[in-house]
Amino acid sequence: MFRWFFRRGPTDPHSPRESGRRWLPIRLALYAAVVLALVVFRVVPILKGRAPMPAFPSADLKLEISGTSLAPRLLEKLFDEYRSEYPKVTLDARPGGTTQALEDLVNRRTDIAFLARPPTADEARVIHDRGDSVETFPIALAGIAVLASHESALREIDLDALRHFVRGEGSAAIVYAPDPNRGLWDAVSARLGMEGETPAGIRWVASEVEVVESVAGDRSSLGLASTFALPDSLEEFGVRQVPVQAASGGAAFTANKQEVANGQYPLFHHLYVSCRPGSGALASGFVTYLFGGRGQRLVSRAGYLPARDVPRLIQLTSKPIGSKGT
Repeated sequence: MFRWFFRRGPTDPHSPRESGRRWLPIRLALYAAVVLALVVFRVVPILKGRAPMPAFPSADLKLEISGTSLAPRLLEKLFDEYRSEYPKVTLDARPGGTTQALEDLVNRRTDIAFLARPPTADEARVIHDRGDSVETFPIALAGIAVLASHESALREIDLDALRHFVRGEGSAAIVYAPDPNRGLWDAVSARLGMEGETPAGIRWVASEVEVVESVAGDRSSLGLASTFALPDSLEEFGVRQVPVQAASGGAAFTANKQEVANGQYPLFHHLYVSCRPGSGALASGFVTYLFGGRGQRLVSRAGYLPARDVPRLIQLTSKPIGSKGT
């Protein structure tokens, strides 16, 4: 193109080449206008961290979302940010844990599922046998707090002792934990090296809030809870976090952001967002929004740990968002 603009031509003012040279400034101005339009409509929104919203039919501007009980405060903030950027999209969010959210997703009751763990091998096999698949991406990281009453004599605990409690060995105290269908137990068992074991020492309750209430009423007990779903203040329940040692005799830490991020606190899990491949541009775009740089900055701004900016080993799918296949 530039070669055509600037090539040499004959000196005859009436020749086609000399006439084209006289039109050169106009052509350059038109070219500059096209470049400026591309910058305004494509580059500027990207620099602002917000890509232009695709043109969807009005009937498609609704996302059904399940699993919001797993991180209610974080997800509420992320949803508010998304609505402010894309006000034409309606988010229909419903509560539930990992198992319920995954069932809603594969049964096409929802477009998006939030999970406390990736689908298990058995779940993936069932989904595959149905001729379907799901794509799962980590978006945030949290600690798994060990809780005790303020009246408990326990000051700190190591993983061996915690494993002893969870197994119910000897006269170990009861350990309260959220319903395993919420997905937290899978992360706890992985951290304790207890995958596949029956945790005889655990008493299941509905949620993290009920874990806190149960521990408050039983000063000899312990509790396990994701910091994604803990009440704002444990003090008002008379409950505190018990510092955990990664190894016996080592330093003990509570499940605060810094120690979870740098690996000094040994109990942690991710929050995942999941969708069906080929489920539509709106669902894929929402997952991309949360998993991409923009969403990860919003997770951090909301006061939580983004999954992609901490030195932890994380599990990623090998398929891109929106791809087909298993």
